[in-house]
Amino acid sequence: MKEQNRDTNPSISACSWQTYAKKVKPYLLKQSNFHCSYCDLYFQNRNLCEADHYKPKNQFLELEFEWNNLFACCPICNKQKDDDYKKYQNSPLPIRPDEAGYSFFKYFRFNFLTGEIIINENLKMADKTRAKNTIKYLGFNKGDKPTSRIRFLKNMRNYTNIYPSVSYRFIVECYK
Repeated sequence: MKEQNRDTNPSISACSWQTYAKKVKPYLLKQSNFHCSYCDLYFQNRNLCEADHYKPKNQFLELEFEWNNLFACCPICNKQKDDDYKKYQNSPLPIRPDEAGYSFFKYFRFNFLTGEIIINENLKMADKTRAKNTIKYLGFNKGDKPTSRIRFLKNMRNYTNIYPSVSYRFIVECYK
């Protein structure tokens, strides 16, 4: 996933959250290149995109309409993301998808045996802790995500000549 451009800050007056979310979603989609900011799922159906609060609004009400706290998110990531951000505040914080220099493959790898997203072992200790917290916070390995990734990869073996340029991360996260 490429670094997200957070410069686009739409001037939409605050109203109810549902109304605001509908108005801001096109901007969030454009900023994320029509992908989920967390798992990189491509939104073929733009209506599936949800406006997610990176820091949950139930803990950070003052950030409910804060542009830098909002991301385009797929329903699965939104549902499986941890809703307790504050428990990470006394340890290295999870990595934000709009962090300068962020690259999924800098921090994470794919375990072909388990289907899990794992920490890149070449990281410094502080970055390993942040990657671990990111995996937990964003729910990369919750539910049936790992088995779904393996199932999808097995199916993709038959189509590698059709999809030679699809990003690896997209493949492993696409049908979680």
